[in-house]
Amino acid sequence: MRETEIQTRLKLFLRDLALCIKSLESTEDKIHFAKTLSELQLKMYRNAHAEFGYNDENFNEDDFIDKNLLAKFRHKMKPFVETQLHFYFSPDESSQECIYQRLQINNVIILDWGEFYEFTIRLNNILDSYKINLYLTEPGNSDDKYEVKDLQGLAQQKQEENLKGNLKIQNNEFSRSRQALAMYYLFKSLGITTRFDIDVVHLAKFAHLLSAMPYDKMDNSSIYKGMKGLPNFKNEKYLLEDLKFINKHFSLVKHTAAVSLIEEEIAILEEKLKLND
Repeated sequence: MRETEIQTRLKLFLRDLALCIKSLESTEDKIHFAKTLSELQLKMYRNAHAEFGYNDENFNEDDFIDKNLLAKFRHKMKPFVETQLHFYFSPDESSQECIYQRLQINNVIILDWGEFYEFTIRLNNILDSYKINLYLTEPGNSDDKYEVKDLQGLAQQKQEENLKGNLKIQNNEFSRSRQALAMYYLFKSLGITTRFDIDVVHLAKFAHLLSAMPYDKMDNSSIYKGMKGLPNFKNEKYLLEDLKFINKHFSLVKHTAAVSLIEEEIAILEEKLKLND
């Protein structure tokens, strides 16, 4: 997992969130805004993972924003529209790219599904903490204690709690991209090459079978999305980390054919990285 990239995205979100909150004067308005963002984030995340049965067919992202934010706050939502804040809640690559394009940042970072899950957890923690702190503000006190400047501190506090184990989260070493990479080498060790011998759709369906994960449409499958760019869908440095990780697990089950293929790729990547240094 690329912790630096997650932290970078988190800082960008906090900066844009600060701009949005600045236009809201009362504590009540800020509470409503925080609650609505939390609900929107949850709905968007669930709809992006329809294979888990989360999909809400009645949810429409634009309608939800119109009804719960634009209609209520009107001109005060100009920063929200300009920052496209809800794009941070979408794992879709195009939405992730739009964030960096708007900010004119050339180094575009696309989080994989495991990284985006971790990013989502932290965003949810920030919004929940901010909302609770607002509830604790005395009624009528517009100068509430936990203002925009405190959001970064809340993020850091929650991250430390996660690391201490106060909040249980899934083992993020086992990401969708690593699952996809393991499936690729499993098939390759059997003499089957994706996109040549077998369609990626069928490979993704097989992965769903092994993991007992249902899905409604293959295009909504996070497994399928992770497999479409196989095998080289990452920066060489991060691909090397993933290869070493899955190689360890193939070694544990004594899958020598897969280990041989992975170690060959590891040697090639390490040589490339040496030449680039």
